[in-house]
Amino acid sequence: MINTIPENLRKEFLAIVDRGDERAAREFLVTHLKEFPRDTQDAIIMAFVEEALGKGAEEAKLIADFQKQGLEAIDDLEKSKRELEDKKKMLELKESV
Repeated sequence: MINTIPENLRKEFLAIVDRGDERAAREFLVTHLKEFPRDTQDAIIMAFVEEALGKGAEEAKLIADFQKQGLEAIDDLEKSKRELEDKKKMLELKESV
């Protein structure tokens, strides 16, 4: 047996979607979740979970990229520091000669 979405819910949701207000559509789905048939509830919940997982993976990639850039900057600074120390030693040697 296929559960159908009540007509009033369907119309109200479609009106929100037609306005293009994603935040309102999300709020509607969360507020009215229990009014939908069980299979539709499951689909809505899975969509939110998949989205959250996707955002989590995206955020993890951004963090990893940021950390990589930070490590590269530290490596560059250390290299520059070594070069400056080497130049300083060369100058000190020249001055002492």
